[in-house]
Amino acid sequence: MKKISFLASVLVAASLAMVVTPLAAFADSSVRDSYQNQFTDDSPLIDFDNGNLKFDSHDNPVFSNEQINEIKEIAKAQGIDVPSQTPSKFSVKIATTKIALKAAKWILSHRAQLTNEVGHVLGRKAAVRFGAALKYIEGPLRKVTAAENGGLATIQKIIYNGLRVSGVSAPIAQSLAAGIRGIISFLI
Repeated sequence: MKKISFLASVLVAASLAMVVTPLAAFADSSVRDSYQNQFTDDSPLIDFDNGNLKFDSHDNPVFSNEQINEIKEIAKAQGIDVPSQTPSKFSVKIATTKIALKAAKWILSHRAQLTNEVGHVLGRKAAVRFGAALKYIEGPLRKVTAAENGGLATIQKIIYNGLRVSGVSAPIAQSLAAGIRGIISFLI
């Protein structure tokens, strides 16, 4: 009986030591500040929640050249290979067929990076909404084929449907899906 209680006290003491040790590191303000700075939400490039994402007459999101370059820099910082050439208009990639399959594969293999990119570009709430919708988006993305018509418009519809199923209202889902499509168009 005493052996069991002794072993139990050793295990409890060891588990407490593991918990206390990392917390003690936060007593030093420089360690605490660097940890907090790593996970704080900087202001987004385009504040989606305050309606700063603009659209043209064809409901395509409009990004300035500076914003496009910033989107690419954020992606490069996350280790994403970014193409050097960016289409000047979305029409280049919207109607092509194989681009839907390429985008679907890219999204499935870069889920975390895309969610982070959405957070940096459109804001934290947009990233949370997109992250919650990913589980509804993954299945339809796996079904996209090379013969799929619509290109990135197809991907936008899949993202829109995933956002709607996850509980996002229709106007917000439409705008957010278009914004994410815009981000994807610069990254693939």
